Amino acid sequence: MTQPFPRPRRCAHLAWGAFAALALLAAGDPAHASGPPELPASADGLWSIDRAGRISSGSENIEMRKIWRACLDERAHRALETLDILQLRAAAAVGHARCDAPRYTLSGNVLSSTMHCAGAAPDRDGVGHIRVSRATTFLSPGQSRTVSDMRRDTSLETVEHYVTDMRRLGACEPGQRPGDMVLTNWKIDGEESLKGRRAGNVYRAIEARGRFIESRLSQPPAGDGSR
Repeated sequence: MTQPFPRPRRCAHLAWGAFAALALLAAGDPAHASGPPELPASADGLWSIDRAGRISSGSENIEMRKIWRACLDERAHRALETLDILQLRAAAAVGHARCDAPRYTLSGNVLSSTMHCAGAAPDRDGVGHIRVSRATTFLSPGQSRTVSDMRRDTSLETVEHYVTDMRRLGACEPGQRPGDMVLTNWKIDGEESLKGRRAGNVYRAIEARGRFIESRLSQPPAGDGSR
């Protein structure tokens, strides 16, 4: 069962939308949840996933950093790419925005994607349009970097910027299966918020994200008068 995770003390509605996804998250239309048609080859084994993010809205900023260790094979690498997209879609779904399927471009060792999300009449915490762009540079079979940006059209433009560095560490740990992940660190504005290591699995995370988005988008936005 997915364990609850702490909410930041400030910028709470922004952090919930962005990093509810990063804990283990979801997509509104499962038919749009497939990954890219192909990925450059990445080595099997134990990988470090180090993701840093900044959320800015007006004069407010919040910074977060999460570090996982994941056992990955070719299939799990593709699943991780899918999960990353679902994380962004889940963040959009918090504001009742639905996302189009991402559009991918592979040029050399750089995989780029764009995605547009739109909602109905937003409530005060909702959004009208969201623009998402991502670019993953495969530096070698054992190293990659992904830069993601999500821009929300609100009264104060909200920008979420993430950099994810992945590096192969060696063989998977005893007992691990491809897709198994362990969250080892979760810092919010430099303060460690994780109380002990948290085990998870990329495939279960994808399922959880799908349920989250479907549930969120089935609910009417707050204040629209629906019952």
